[in-house]
Amino acid sequence: MYSNYQSTYSMASKVQEYMSRFINNAIKASSFLLTGDIILEIGSNDGSMFNMVCVSHLILVTLAVYKQERAVLQKMQCCISQSKRRQGQMLSKILSTPTVYAFFQKLIVKEGYSFFFEHKPDIRVLDIGCGPATCTHYFLDTDYMGIDLSEEYIQQATQKYEGHRNIKFLCSDANIFLNSKSIYYDKFDLIIMCGVLHHLDDTEVNSCLSSLPGLLSSKGIFRSLDGVFINNQSKLAKLVLRSDRGKYVRTIKGYRNLVCKHFPEASYTVYNNLLRVPATHIKLEYSIGNEQ
Repeated sequence: MYSNYQSTYSMASKVQEYMSRFINNAIKASSFLLTGDIILEIGSNDGSMFNMVCVSHLILVTLAVYKQERAVLQKMQCCISQSKRRQGQMLSKILSTPTVYAFFQKLIVKEGYSFFFEHKPDIRVLDIGCGPATCTHYFLDTDYMGIDLSEEYIQQATQKYEGHRNIKFLCSDANIFLNSKSIYYDKFDLIIMCGVLHHLDDTEVNSCLSSLPGLLSSKGIFRSLDGVFINNQSKLAKLVLRSDRGKYVRTIKGYRNLVCKHFPEASYTVYNNLLRVPATHIKLEYSIGNEQ
């Protein structure tokens, strides 16, 4: 159905373009007539006046048709927008189920993904946007805190790691948690945001990242990973990124401008093969130890 909308919208856009050109020409002709630059005579002054009235009437009719056409176009654009929104809402609702989300992750993520979670043992870790503890198993040898906005995700994560005293979860908005006085630790050795930034607009990203430098230990590391648009990217890879639940997939420059504002020495690496479907990701990393 969406493809039909697209083809119809494309055709209607051409009609709109042609109609717009015709109107512009008609208006020019009308201005000539009204200013006396062009005088069309049909045998008498009355005939000339009659001709001018006809042309003016034609312009008015054309404008009315154009207005109606524009209303049709707007309605079609609205239908396309609603179709996209419904698809996004449906996908979001499906993936909000923890078991479905975990299965989806296993289905598309390659094993080589684990590099993002590399760490030393016995450190303090903050996982912002931990989901249903999909990647928590990498941190069983750490003092780990995972936070997520989804109650369902956190409920499953808590049940999954019940009995692990070093693994804790909290359902909270990241900005509220980071800017509150309920921080469980003085400092973290590793703060990760895996697939989070592209769910946040620029204001939310800045609000979240502004609190992180003060939460890193003397040799702390910040690390993020998100889908990214790059030059010469395949159409399929772009389609995969545009189909993501996150509506703020950015370019390399877009991510760097946001992250480097709070972590000026942050480095980045682009990956093309982290998923079993075509997609491109960017890892941004900042280490206080490297800066020193």
